[in-house]
Amino acid sequence: MDSTIASLKGVRNKLIANSALIALVGNKIYNKAPQETIYPFVKMSINTELSPVINNSSQVFTHILRCQAWSQISLEEAINIRSAIFNALHRQSLTLDSPFKLIDCQVNTLLDAFLENDGKTYQSVIEFKISVNS
Repeated sequence: MDSTIASLKGVRNKLIANSALIALVGNKIYNKAPQETIYPFVKMSINTELSPVINNSSQVFTHILRCQAWSQISLEEAINIRSAIFNALHRQSLTLDSPFKLIDCQVNTLLDAFLENDGKTYQSVIEFKISVNS
């Protein structure tokens, strides 16, 4: 298994287990939201930031996870979803599939919450830096 997939799976499991987030979005946490998605929901994407680094016979991988909170109710709802994501992930443990182990998961960037160009959809974005080793 790839460290990117293991990290994304660990994050999704952590978010699904967070009662505050589930109270806001239900189980609507996606990598790719379906076309007819009912708001609110969370969309996740992840990218490898750096090439793997060899450290004492293990590889260290760094990923940037972007979580987008989407709402058609209010900017406040989008921000509350982002806050629940922060509380679920920042400096929290993640269970990853073997052979990967979490080194750290912390906020990398907190982006503004804003109204989309359609005039009815709000988005709030938060990014995390996730470091894992194998």
